[in-house]
Amino acid sequence: MSKYLVEASSGIKWFSVSGDTFTALTAPSLTGFSNGAFSPDGAYFAAAAQGGTYALSVYSIAADAMTNIYRLAGSNGRTLDWSSDGTYIALSSNAAGEYLRIFKRVGGSVSLLSSIPQPGWALSTGIRVQWVTDKYVVVIGSGSADQIFWLERSGDTFSSISNPLSSYVTGRICQGFDVSTNGAYLAASFASTTAVSWWSYDGSSFSYIGTFGSISTSAGNMSFSPFAEYLYVASASSTTARYLYKRSGSTFSLVYTYTQSIASSTATASFSGDTVHVAILAGAASPYGAMAKLSSDVLTTITAPTLSATSTGTAAWFPSAKYATGIFRTLEGHTYDSAGSPISREVRIYRRDTGNMVAAVTSDVSTGYFGFNSFLDQEHYVVVLADDTENAVVYDHITPLSY
Repeated sequence: MSKYLVEASSGIKWFSVSGDTFTALTAPSLTGFSNGAFSPDGAYFAAAAQGGTYALSVYSIAADAMTNIYRLAGSNGRTLDWSSDGTYIALSSNAAGEYLRIFKRVGGSVSLLSSIPQPGWALSTGIRVQWVTDKYVVVIGSGSADQIFWLERSGDTFSSISNPLSSYVTGRICQGFDVSTNGAYLAASFASTTAVSWWSYDGSSFSYIGTFGSISTSAGNMSFSPFAEYLYVASASSTTARYLYKRSGSTFSLVYTYTQSIASSTATASFSGDTVHVAILAGAASPYGAMAKLSSDVLTTITAPTLSATSTGTAAWFPSAKYATGIFRTLEGHTYDSAGSPISREVRIYRRDTGNMVAAVTSDVSTGYFGFNSFLDQEHYVVVLADDTENAVVYDHITPLSY
């Protein structure tokens, strides 16, 4: 179950969440709030602002209250993201000398590590920053050359590297980009292209999988659900064409087209950590956005909460699509053949309450081991696929264990 939703409005606007009930909480004042994110453990909230007094504000969270612990003076904070271990914050801006700033959090103390200047191409108001696990920082900009700028982390040092996706993206204008929960998948869309490109990441290298989809005019903003079960993709030109794709292994298939009218074709989507709700925000125009509920592969608009005007159209949830390792719950096991020897098999894991598949993994060929990390404290069922000579094996009523 989701606990909090924060919406970017003229100031921070946040809610406690219980089922489909969103209760407004007292939020700190922050002029120009444009983007924010909870730390993976939910103990902190970082907020970017442009046009105000503070480019970055970090708050501790306790008893449904935010308390400021850090502020960076300035007016050019645009977007931000936490590393998957909750140690680092990457903050982007449209100022050439402060294009990207990296902060480090140690306990309740936050400090600026480095400011990284603008690369050799122009930026746009659609700039986005995102971590790939805690190893890479990816920044999306705008111009006529390479649109995706990469940094690699080694300790507290961040170094620019060649784009590992370069053979597929060089010279293309990136219109949408997202990374799945654990960094296992990346997806991107490009100008004048109706399909989505995607890659897998095994912790050491990126592998191009291919393209999928046919988006009206061209694909725009996109967002993975937790564990890449779904991918939301917006048309870059239509205010009513938004597509929901569902993943099975290495294949995405269109399962629903969401036609709720939202003011901007560039509206962003943000999945709640339990994949029950999707906040879709458009920016400073009416209708500003919609809250949708996801059930049986269908998005249905619900009435609460009322979404307000925003500068960038973003929302943040806790739990979100990123989790600290320490709060994962683990579902694991082994696969064996009829003689009791380890065997490699595809294992599919499903939520029992919704029937939605949350993971497809392959057990180890030598040991038969498979594992899956989840924050969901609820029952799953597991299907072990067999070859053509055997039937699949199903294990039911399995709850992941916490360690």
